[in-house]
Amino acid sequence: MSDAESAGSKKGGAFSDWCNRWFDPLSKLGLAGAAVLAVLQYLQVNDLEKSSRTFEYIEDFERGSTAEARRSLNATLRPYVDDFIELERVNDGIRPEDRNEILLAIIEDAADDSAAGSIDTVVDFYEGLMLCVDERLCDRSSADKYFCSGRALEFWDTFEPYVLFRRENNASYASALEACARKAGT
Repeated sequence: MSDAESAGSKKGGAFSDWCNRWFDPLSKLGLAGAAVLAVLQYLQVNDLEKSSRTFEYIEDFERGSTAEARRSLNATLRPYVDDFIELERVNDGIRPEDRNEILLAIIEDAADDSAAGSIDTVVDFYEGLMLCVDERLCDRSSADKYFCSGRALEFWDTFEPYVLFRRENNASYASALEACARKAGT
């Protein structure tokens, strides 16, 4: 080998060493960056899926079977609103025990157990929603803001006597609805 070839070989060796010294750490850094981006993308997709599932619950609550159950309950109770107002006026308020008895009688008298079935539909809705949230399949923040608000509290306040009646045979009946209502009440 001549001196010129030897010098060229040393230059090539120095360049090769330089490349190995810089490209090896850079390639590792690139792989780490790609891994971080993959994790971030996964988390973003996961958040999108949670939001989508939560939106499905919103749809049902506003337009689906839960909305229909809520409308049915409103229709069942609407004819008695004036009676409750009159009892409040005449008696300087209704004793809670009397109110509870009246409400249970209204639910019991509803045709074909429609009121009880409608209450069960709303209760089942909250049970499913809270399971979805607890299993991290739905977005907790959105669910709490949308469902664990005045809506849950109003429903709980109205139908608590019926829930307590049902708990005589099923201690956990409407526990998710109650938890949501308590969040709203705080």
